[in-house]
Amino acid sequence: MMKYNYISITTAILMMILFVGCNGGGGDSPDPVETGEKVEFTIKTYEGETITPGDFLGKVILVDYWATWCAPCRKEFPHFDKLLDTYGDDLVIIAITMDDDMDLLDNFLEENPLRFIIGMNDGSSTPSWKIPNNIPVAYIIDKEGNIRSNLKGGHSYEDFDKIIKPLIDAKSAVVEEAPAEAIPDAAGEAEPGDEPVEEPTGE
Repeated sequence: MMKYNYISITTAILMMILFVGCNGGGGDSPDPVETGEKVEFTIKTYEGETITPGDFLGKVILVDYWATWCAPCRKEFPHFDKLLDTYGDDLVIIAITMDDDMDLLDNFLEENPLRFIIGMNDGSSTPSWKIPNNIPVAYIIDKEGNIRSNLKGGHSYEDFDKIIKPLIDAKSAVVEEAPAEAIPDAAGEAEPGDEPVEEPTGE
């Protein structure tokens, strides 16, 4: 007699949820966003801080949505590390987790230390785009804080790099104002009371 393997209805539903909620394919676009528009977000980090685009003006920002249970999401993490190695402080990566189970998230981060900023979906506000239904989804923001691209599904290092590199290379119009400081001349700046005294000429 032929034997059949059955799975429980609960397991089947769970598998369907994970399949629908985690899209491993690349090339599709998520819900449209206004590219070229100033981005707005307030993201609560895993450490409990709050960050906004204004914290990173002059840097390119990659905002990524992920979850511990999403294999295509985790597969992109080495690409993010390589991007940080390539562009250093010119690039900021914020990975917003969709996890609700904090114990699971804590254990994952303890076992897999990540170099980029971990954001929490709970407590964050992203008015420039909707929270994606499928992940991974990434939004790329230029040095002036404008949305330049959004990517749905798993992507390679090259996919990210071909978008990020021109933004890194572009000159930023953002100029950070530094407090004005007196710049001494080559002879040094005279202190009050140290004005030069003319030698008598004998006339």
